Amino acid sequence: MPEKKRTPKQTERKRKETREIIDPKYHFLIYILLIVASLFIFFNESLFKGKIFISGDIIAFKSWNALIEDARNQKVPLLWNPYIFSGMPGYASLSVGPERPFDLIGVVHGFILNTIASLFTSREVFDIVFYMVFYLVVMAIGVYLLSRHLMFGRFISFVVALATVFSTFFIVWITVGHQTKIITMSMLPYALLLVDKLTNKFKLLYFVLLVIVLWVIFSASHIQMMFYVYLTIALYYLVYLIYKISKKENLLGLLRSGLLFALATILTFGIFLDKYLTVLEYNKYSIRGQPPITEKIKAQEAQKSNPQKTGLDYEYATQWSFSPGEVFTFVIPSIYGFGWRNYAGVLTGGETVRINTYFGPMPFTDAANYLGGVVVFLAIVGAVFNFKKNIFVKFLVIL
Repeated sequence: MPEKKRTPKQTERKRKETREIIDPKYHFLIYILLIVASLFIFFNESLFKGKIFISGDIIAFKSWNALIEDARNQKVPLLWNPYIFSGMPGYASLSVGPERPFDLIGVVHGFILNTIASLFTSREVFDIVFYMVFYLVVMAIGVYLLSRHLMFGRFISFVVALATVFSTFFIVWITVGHQTKIITMSMLPYALLLVDKLTNKFKLLYFVLLVIVLWVIFSASHIQMMFYVYLTIALYYLVYLIYKISKKENLLGLLRSGLLFALATILTFGIFLDKYLTVLEYNKYSIRGQPPITEKIKAQEAQKSNPQKTGLDYEYATQWSFSPGEVFTFVIPSIYGFGWRNYAGVLTGGETVRINTYFGPMPFTDAANYLGGVVVFLAIVGAVFNFKKNIFVKFLVIL
């Protein structure tokens, strides 16, 4: 039976009984402001002193500025990049793209971003740092709301949200310019929250919000991260389906949620049909669709009976895969050498040299996937004590 809503007097009496200094209705705002403050302090050199991060991907991102400006001045849709390889598709390669006035969500999104960007003296600081810090805050809010939905306490939800946004690789993604990864993954807690809410009860608002969440994911255009999001959602439905069947529970809510998620995906994909059908058409001409000419020549010279037919072989496609041994970097960051570090010592005559100390199976990495020893310890304790009684914990452990 649902709990009766307390009157203001009852709420005040309850607050006094539990000796809470601050009214619980303000806890969410305070916790989010604390996360915002911590991120602003962490990135203060950039946000308040105008410094930006420099990496190969960030330089490549900045290199599109001249092309974008040319297209804007000539008032032509930005579909083609004439400056690379004597010309190549820009839109189909997901590097640049034209304005899409038919996408109303995108128009509103762009207007809001440009309005905020106009408040900054440096557009670079906005594009490279603030924009990503904003999505870390969005991620923190999503993690907090998901944790509260799962009946965690307010303070625990705050700790989970804070630990999430300060996970090492989320920070590293900002420093190396992997912006679309952050945008995509910031929507994952909202996707999980909404599919779970739709499982419990149908509300049109939940469905509309789910479409918006998927819109953000599709707009980021990071197909690998999109795959991980959809793999996570698929695993959620699989785990819950098996659980409900084993407990002989009603499947109607889960089936409703799954169908609504599929419908939201179809609607969102329809919005971006012009982009992804173009990518699909170009795929067979890209390095992912055709092997390099040199490989074809080598195959002919070697008279191979089964030459490489696709663009990327297995070794290339998996060279950046996360090896099982590197799971230990979650708690011991330097077990594989960590990544990029500044060294000044005998070997360099006292001069500071940037070196990559990583010696794991990948070609290199920028940093370890460190989560934090305390965070991992608490996660293990929570999993041990809640695995049997909490289906969502089962899902997370399997994930």
